[in-house]
Amino acid sequence: MSNDVQVRSGAQAIVRSLIDHKVDTVFGIPGVQLDPLFDAFYGESNRLRVVHTRHEQGAAFMAAGYAQASGRDGVFAVVPGPGLLNAGAALSTAVACNAPVLGITGQVPSKQIRSGMGFAHELRDQLKSSEAIVDWVGRAQHPREVGAMLADAFAHMHAPRRRCAVFEMAPDQLSAQAPIVDYAPREVLPFAIDAAQVERAAAVLAKAQRPLIMIGGGAMDAGEQVMALARRLNAPVIMSNNTIGAVPASQP
Repeated sequence: MSNDVQVRSGAQAIVRSLIDHKVDTVFGIPGVQLDPLFDAFYGESNRLRVVHTRHEQGAAFMAAGYAQASGRDGVFAVVPGPGLLNAGAALSTAVACNAPVLGITGQVPSKQIRSGMGFAHELRDQLKSSEAIVDWVGRAQHPREVGAMLADAFAHMHAPRRRCAVFEMAPDQLSAQAPIVDYAPREVLPFAIDAAQVERAAAVLAKAQRPLIMIGGGAMDAGEQVMALARRLNAPVIMSNNTIGAVPASQP
């Protein structure tokens, strides 16, 4: 947590947190519940690019594809209710592909959440709808909560398996201003390596007559190591759908 306190709106706090977490691109569609957020995006347009898509599903698919192709976090912003539900198909695909994707969505006004009054884009329980797809969801009730909550979201997305998260905030809180304390990105500890298991695996492989390597999504960033092992064993490599491209198809 930084000692530097700045007066920001909830939307500006979101954008600042995205920049602090090295997000450089957001895919999305503006809408009335997100007006303060898109104003904040415009205010940082020299550091954050916003790609306007024609459909919410496209925004989330583009965020997932961007995460897979670039190795960076994918972020999309859509209006609540039907906007978030439209993005659900792409979000569930991102979950299956272990793509680090953050979905940002709005809400109805704070005092009307779960009132059942039929406001535009109102869901009976949007957080629970999101929980049916991802395992981290959060709603910032005040601008001061944004920094810590998004730090939690990004840590979850890399802790250490890559996962997705959904963050929501009501429009009145997106526009509300308050003294904000910034939160630095949190350190994510890698998996602990079990040296004994590695030794046992090496002993089995040393005796194998026809070894075969099968890799899943966790090996997406380990192509060089996989190829080194394949050459050492003279073993073919089979890739799952989530790992296609980790090892070049031109390799014998």
